[in-house]
Amino acid sequence: MKRKIFALILALGLVSAPAAAFDDVPADAYYRSAVDWAVDRGITGGSSTGLFDPESPCTTEQMVTFLWRAQGQPEPAAAANPFVDAAPSTPYYQAALWAHEVGLVSGPLLSPEAPCTRGQTVLYLWKLAGRPAPVAGDILPVPGEDAAIGIPGDTLINTFFAYTIHSAAVMDTFGAVTAGEGKELLVVDITIRNTDEWPVPMYDTDFQLQWGGEGPADFAYPLADKSGQLPASYTLAVGEEVSGKLLYEIPAGSQQLTISYRENFDDGTTGSLFRACFAIQDGKSTYPTLFDDVALGAEYAQAVLWALRAQIASGTGGGFSPDEACTRGQIMTFLHRAYGADPSIS
Repeated sequence: MKRKIFALILALGLVSAPAAAFDDVPADAYYRSAVDWAVDRGITGGSSTGLFDPESPCTTEQMVTFLWRAQGQPEPAAAANPFVDAAPSTPYYQAALWAHEVGLVSGPLLSPEAPCTRGQTVLYLWKLAGRPAPVAGDILPVPGEDAAIGIPGDTLINTFFAYTIHSAAVMDTFGAVTAGEGKELLVVDITIRNTDEWPVPMYDTDFQLQWGGEGPADFAYPLADKSGQLPASYTLAVGEEVSGKLLYEIPAGSQQLTISYRENFDDGTTGSLFRACFAIQDGKSTYPTLFDDVALGAEYAQAVLWALRAQIASGTGGGFSPDEACTRGQIMTFLHRAYGADPSIS
């Protein structure tokens, strides 16, 4: 079967009191365990009102302070103050100097009272993690979910077979096929392996390409050319693996693309949906953003993908909402997920 592999959220706060003392931190709140964890380690506490204010925007001064504390409160190396709006007497001064040194913020303005956005939050965490690139892996069905989502290099494993989208490129001609007016040809390199106990019949139409919404003009099946492509139909023996190409015609300039496979069983029922997502830049495949409101060129685009795959953050229902203020409850959740398993943070 197939299901969704990703999930995500956020959270934060400043003083020092047990979370149970906060009347606005219910026991069943998604951020409760994160607040407990952060308070216990001196990363956060309540607001000046004596509450936690989980739905209030997390400000820049709060954000740098939380991150600084989560990193063990390192001593800034530089003595010079790069900010005109952060005096040495402010409680966040050391954290601001550190954040400037490690490249999270720049001078001359810190804007300490400005809300920190969701995009900025995951960008800071990604930078502190060393700007890691996505690591390919096996994408297995997750019980209770109805889709599994991978990126180039991931291997999506369903009931019958496993497949990996290695790369893709656009061109005007491929073999005997020439793209129509306003169209381009997308050539996809794929490997498919039988993981079942029986031979598996395969069809090129198993892999639908989608580049827009759900309408009939937004998806395509592979074209039949036979110039190095996978056959239109074939059978994989038990354990057999085959590599080849799938050829699609797409609207010129398409950027965000998905190759989907839906499980279909002999009794007429359908299982999970497996989606391999990628983007096209300079004619070749690259990492996708997975959210319509996260542009490929955005500074935080790769950070959002990293946070999603690391299960540090997730969408909001209508996208990632990168320009919305990150709430104190959200930032605490992010920090807990990023650092909660690190025994060096006490």
